[in-house]
Amino acid sequence: MLEARVRRPRDRLEATRQGDSHRVAGDTAYLLVHHLGLRDARPGVVVLQGQHVLQGFTPRRTALIVENEQNFARPLAMRQLASRWSGLALGPEEADVILGGGSRINRRPVVDWLSGYERVLCAFDYDLGGLRMFASLRDALGDRADLLQPPAWPAWHDRFRRHPGDTERALAAVALAERLGLHGLARALRETGHFMEQEILLEPMDD
Repeated sequence: MLEARVRRPRDRLEATRQGDSHRVAGDTAYLLVHHLGLRDARPGVVVLQGQHVLQGFTPRRTALIVENEQNFARPLAMRQLASRWSGLALGPEEADVILGGGSRINRRPVVDWLSGYERVLCAFDYDLGGLRMFASLRDALGDRADLLQPPAWPAWHDRFRRHPGDTERALAAVALAERLGLHGLARALRETGHFMEQEILLEPMDD
């Protein structure tokens, strides 16, 4: 009995029998995507199962990953913001908008599917969790993965309002931003002492 629990499980089912399904990542994932050709506000669904992909559209050249549902529900506004910040044309003809849904975007089936894009723009929270998600994608996709950032961070400093919780998390976020070459973001984190959540990106700027 003890030997069975210690043995590395071959799949998620065996891991479940051993008492911890999380020891093995699942090989099935679902993604919601705003893509060219949708008839209304309902996004399309991508089913990833092992090596099999089921999708009803042809991916564009760029993927814009939006971490939270509130901003994902406003794909036009996110496309416009990302276009202004990146200098790229990111309409439906050029880019798909994908719901990141937290760390699920870093699951192996999803990363393998994302590797088919020429460019992956990451609209994540500007906090330790978002930076860790981006770092994982950068490690897997290399320079094709970019974090969505404003042209100049100082104008956004007043929107860093979420307390990091403790000094250790704040310092870890600064260090990770520096390691990733995101020096403007690292400076914003350091100077404000706070994180910035993604929902505030679509709020009007103060005059």
